[in-house]
Amino acid sequence: MREGKLIADKPIDQITAGLPKHIKVVSKDNDIQTKITKLKGVSHVKSKNTTLTCQYLGDINQLVQFLSKHSVDDLSIAPPDLDTIFTMFYEDK
Repeated sequence: MREGKLIADKPIDQITAGLPKHIKVVSKDNDIQTKITKLKGVSHVKSKNTTLTCQYLGDINQLVQFLSKHSVDDLSIAPPDLDTIFTMFYEDK
């Protein structure tokens, strides 16, 4: 609801389908940090020590294929969080 009007009446998986996933990669491979920014759909890249976080909107297979060419110690792929969903619906347009 926004301004008293229903703005979405869909299952949550349909609402989140067009939103970026949260990615966390742990790796000592410095190439990941420099090359992942060139991958289409990657945004909000942050890096601290051996941990890289970003958002990814695209074919997850392309991301996995990219990462398979590097040494990865840990990988987490999470759906958009509630904050991201609310921001999408309630940002000023």
